[in-house]
Formats: sequence, C-alpha cells, structure tokens
Amino acid sequence: MDSKDAISIVLIDKNLPITGIEIQRRVSNFQSRAQRSASLQQAASSSFVSPASMHVTLGMLRLQTPVEIRRAVAFLQSLDKDINKILDGRPLEIRVCGLETMEQDPSAARILYARVEDTETPGRLQRMCEFVRGSFDKAGYIDEKRELKIHMTVVRANKSKYAECATGTAGNKGRPRFSVDARELLGEFGEGTFGTCRVEQIQVARRFRFAESGAYAYDGFLSLP
Repeated sequence: MDSKDAISIVLIDKNLPITGIEIQRRVSNFQSRAQRSASLQQAASSSFVSPASMHVTLGMLRLQTPVEIRRAVAFLQSLDKDINKILDGRPLEIRVCGLETMEQDPSAARILYARVEDTETPGRLQRMCEFVRGSFDKAGYIDEKRELKIHMTVVRANKSKYAECATGTAGNKGRPRFSVDARELLGEFGEGTFGTCRVEQIQVARRFRFAESGAYAYDGFLSLP
C-alpha cells in the first residue's frame, strides 16, 4: 500500500446497538438527574455516554486496512445460520435495568452501567454473545483478553469537569485517577429499569466515529430475526 493511501490503525467494536427510543429517553433523564447529584456534579460532561450511542460491546477488533474491515464484516455475516439457530429464529427483545459499578468499591467508581437481559428466554442472549465473541476470537480478530460482560455503559467518569476545561494534559500527570462516589445513585436507581426494546442487528462499528443520529457509524452488520 502506498504511504499516501495508508490508514491509521482503527479500533472497531462488534456491538449490539440499543436503539429503543424509550430506553434512550430514560437514560437521558437519569443522566440529567445524575449531573445534578453530589455524586457526579464534578464529573466532566464527556463522562455521560450519549443515549443515541448506547450499545453492548461484544469485543474489540484491531483492523489495519479496509480489506481487513471487509473481511471482518463478511465473517460476521457468515455466522448468520448459527446465530439464527441459537435464537430459535425468534426476535431478540432485551430489558435494560438496574445500575451497578464496575469497581467493587462504589465509593470510588469510574464506570456505571445497566444490566442487559433477554426478556423471553433466560440465557439466549448470553449464548449468542458468547458464540459471536468466541468465533471472532478463534478467527484471530479479537484484540483484547477481557472477559465478556454483557452490559450497557451509561457513565464513564474518567475525568473531572475542571480537567476537561484544561488545555493540554501535562498538568494532570501525577494526579490521582478521577472517580466518583456512586452510592447515592445506586440507592436510587439500582433496582430501576430503563425499558425494553428489540435488538435488530449486530454491527461492526467504529469507536469515536458517529453518524448524524449520534449512533456509532458502522462498516457492516448482520440482521437478527
């Protein structure tokens, strides 16, 4: 490849986009409430994941060229029959509920997420996600070793609003990692629900590249029953 045609290495997700309007509305309402809370009032505005880009990540792929991206999309589409069998040919409806932290200590949390569950047949969503993740892993596409965790991130509190306003990052070196005390929010929203919706696609989507709708831009997809 000529140097002028070379592209940067891109990180691409395999994900399940969560497009339910009611879920997005309730997430937006939660985030508005959270921004005014003592727990997250110091968090940067970028900490709050856009409701339009809500998704479940099945794995990170490191693909270096357009050809590799097309091959990954074709591989995803080749799993169609197996995925249809796992889902028994029936639509996949999910429930997004609860609020938890990735960290064991909720008083020093950085990631807040909601659980994602199959509303009809327990275990069907998990089996499908594990199959897709495992298939891509065996084919050599997966770029991470983290265990698959089916969830929807709603807050990624990685820096304070003051750091977000700063010019440059040199002044942040040596500072403790930013975190929030999420106990109040867990008490209020821990057993709540954000709603249900049908999942219609698995996408190979670019991180940090968005469509006009605010959802992640994608390079290809596989339609679900």
